[in-house]
Amino acid sequence: GLSISAPADRLDEHWLPKLQATANEISAALGYKAK
Repeated sequence: GLSISAPADRLDEHWLPKLQATANEISAALGYKAK
């Protein structure tokens, strides 16, 4: 899994699509293929 840390008052739901895309890129770089 991927852990993201940020102060609660800085947490922004607009980060979610970018975080998901970044996680997908990392997974692909490591050779993971989603089913």
